[in-house]
Amino acid sequence: MPSFNKTHLFLSLLCLTHPLLAKPVVIDQVVASLDGEVILQSELEAEQASVAKMLTLEKRESEMDQPIAFKKRVLEQMIEDKLLDKEIKRLGLEATDAQVEQVIQNIMRENNIQSKQDFSRLLSQEGVRFEDFEANYRNRISRNNYVRQNIQPKITISPEDMQKAVAELDPNRTKTKKFFEFALLFIPASSISKREFNKIKKTIEKSADFAEVAKKQTKGPNPSQGGYMGKVFEKDLHENIKAALTKMEKDTVSNLIEMGNGYALVHKIDEGMEMADLTEEEKAKYTDQLFNQRVVEALNQNINRLKQGALIDTFL
Repeated sequence: MPSFNKTHLFLSLLCLTHPLLAKPVVIDQVVASLDGEVILQSELEAEQASVAKMLTLEKRESEMDQPIAFKKRVLEQMIEDKLLDKEIKRLGLEATDAQVEQVIQNIMRENNIQSKQDFSRLLSQEGVRFEDFEANYRNRISRNNYVRQNIQPKITISPEDMQKAVAELDPNRTKTKKFFEFALLFIPASSISKREFNKIKKTIEKSADFAEVAKKQTKGPNPSQGGYMGKVFEKDLHENIKAALTKMEKDTVSNLIEMGNGYALVHKIDEGMEMADLTEEEKAKYTDQLFNQRVVEALNQNINRLKQGALIDTFL
């Protein structure tokens, strides 16, 4: 890789031979070198103008408030873009002519543009050359190819990731539901009288061990776990059980609860509020947001690895 003077790095040309008129004309200045490939001042200025136009359209002019810092950010992005483009080429993931043509045809169809000549004329009215537009989309497609094949297949999202993402992406989300954590002892009315069932309550009061009594007596769910039901949202409870749990203190046992088809006792363990289940629309929204966030993080990690393996010099 050539060695450059970081203070005075110019490519000059003496284009006039008359001794009185011959003056050095600065053609361009090198602002960065990437594995021997240079980035010129003119290229940086053109990219700055393009980025500035985009930021202005998006009402983000404040990002250009510090000109030197802005120039350095643009140059850094150009370096990263070149590194990624080289990697895409190495992997053979460059956009094909067919892919580019398909995208252009889709854009023309969606905007009711009849021909490429018409398309080119419309772009010219916006100050954009058709060739530049096509090159831009070729670059986008190449990067999409890279992301789809090298990044997306490695990204997974667990339910725990989703819950954490909701808290981070939408901290103002306030949809919560009340839950009760409890154990249930249930016996069908066909198997026991109300009087006999009340005796079970007295047995529990004497032993102070709801779980052990429930293991032996309950005909309801989870007998081996003493009828432990875990956390159940309020809306999913039988009305009579909900009414009993609402009035109870923690770590107490209810009186007999009539269930219509049987009798029940509940041991209240805890109560509280938890985030309500996500709607399908919310799931799709947060999944997309989290997935895109993970893609950006993985892409940045890949670019950083490429930078670590490259010979980069900047001369701003």
